[in-house]
Amino acid sequence: MAQATSRFFRALAASAGAVGLKLTPKKPETQYEYFVVATSQPGLQIRALATHDLQGGDSVITFVNLKENQGISDKEFAFRIPKGADVITNGAGNR
Repeated sequence: MAQATSRFFRALAASAGAVGLKLTPKKPETQYEYFVVATSQPGLQIRALATHDLQGGDSVITFVNLKENQGISDKEFAFRIPKGADVITNGAGNR
């Protein structure tokens, strides 16, 4: 959250059953003007993500029938470098 605080201006809007967080970058971005994260209330389950681009276009992704905490093992999210892949680092150390 600290990165979001330093990189974005934030505005919060709430209505019956929903909360929206509008994030506008402090430094101009080339891809978008702002984006909005809409969540349910209570529970703050993400319901939609919306972006507004610099050409005036809007994109909205909605989430329905979400299932949380379904017992998926952490190992399902482990990234393994494919054999033969080139690994480029920032010089901070190699594995």
